[in-house]
Amino acid sequence: MIVTTLTKMDQKKAWVMVIVLAGCVLTLLLRKSANVVENGPMLVHLDMPDDLANMFGDTRLLEDPDTVQSLATPEANAAEDDPFRYTGKSSVADLMLKSLHGSSVLTALQNSDSDGDNGTVYDESSIADIWREEDMDNGTWKIFEEEYKKIDWRQNKDGFNRWRAELVTYGVDSRNSFLVTHDSVEVKRVLPFYISTQHSYTVSEYFMSLIPESSPYSGKSLGRCVVMGNSGNLRNSGCGKEIDAADYVFRCNIPPLRDFENDVGLKTNLTTMNPSMLDTKEYGTIAITRDIDYPYNLVLAPYNGVILLPCFSHFFYLRKCIKAIKQYYQKNANMTFLHPENFMAIWEYWKDRQMTNLPSTGFYIINVAATLCDSVDVYGFWPFDKTALRSGQPEHVMYHYYEEGTWRPVHDMTGEFRQLFQLHRDGVLRMHLGNCTSR
Repeated sequence: MIVTTLTKMDQKKAWVMVIVLAGCVLTLLLRKSANVVENGPMLVHLDMPDDLANMFGDTRLLEDPDTVQSLATPEANAAEDDPFRYTGKSSVADLMLKSLHGSSVLTALQNSDSDGDNGTVYDESSIADIWREEDMDNGTWKIFEEEYKKIDWRQNKDGFNRWRAELVTYGVDSRNSFLVTHDSVEVKRVLPFYISTQHSYTVSEYFMSLIPESSPYSGKSLGRCVVMGNSGNLRNSGCGKEIDAADYVFRCNIPPLRDFENDVGLKTNLTTMNPSMLDTKEYGTIAITRDIDYPYNLVLAPYNGVILLPCFSHFFYLRKCIKAIKQYYQKNANMTFLHPENFMAIWEYWKDRQMTNLPSTGFYIINVAATLCDSVDVYGFWPFDKTALRSGQPEHVMYHYYEEGTWRPVHDMTGEFRQLFQLHRDGVLRMHLGNCTSR
């Protein structure tokens, strides 16, 4: 009635308003049909199977403030809060790029005192002079290789013990709280998310039924440990036997091993799996309302020991991880959660050393290994696209040993690689960069 009394021009404007309003109503209805209602501080009513509903009290994931509390939607925060989120076409390459090489704005440690009074476990000396970020892709790799060849590496047990002691003072108790277990959490314990920090999760009875009773690391030392990156400098390195000879091998993000065993070995004691992988076809996309596809368990079959899911990075991964753990079945491995407070304690340690950005998976695991092992060797950490260590002549380095991928700027890796190189130079850990057959 109102529209008919208006001029033709006004009628056109009114119809535009009607269409816009209709679109808004349709959008709200679609959101409701998808069972995601954004109203206030919590997201409400996400349909789940009965077992997941039992975990959260009923079919509403976030209605109960004692489960997961939210101040914003995942859509609003995904790009900003989650540098690990998988978005590429090549699942393995892009996932390893994001998890091994870390977040996009890692910065180098600056203003370090050479006498170590600032709390670092080593001095900086001449290394600081060659670490200018703008030169990282202009031949700096040559300087590091020359430095590497000069080092007569000897283990610095005192330095290693000091590093471990410093981590412990930050609350890093990896023997007891590296994994989420009955010994490290209890019902109604509130666990944080270390990327989407505006959320938290309160442990339920159902969640407790999915986690181990105790940590396999409690009261133990793992001996000589190897932490594997996935850099292309591993290709044709001949390091496989040397890696497999370690007492314990950590690997990151389910890297392919078959066909590369001469270079990277086959031993797997703990392997991390980025939750973003649960959204890729290679692993069988996980939907909350249906079973995991067959490839999921098939792809994970070669990995023994612990399959570690860092699901407390962002709250919207938690449901997928619960589904993954429930439907995971392997005789020789157990899938479990990384304890967020362990990750946050290690991050806090490095924040106080002016590395404020999110640690990469590999860098984090190296710190965990320092608290669990008697010694730590690292392979496959090389953020450059060239090397002369293998043949004596400059040659191209693939981004990952198993796939070329797309080479990206290395500036986001400068801080972490600098730390590892310095720790190697000081004998705190050992970094392997060349061919193992030539050692």
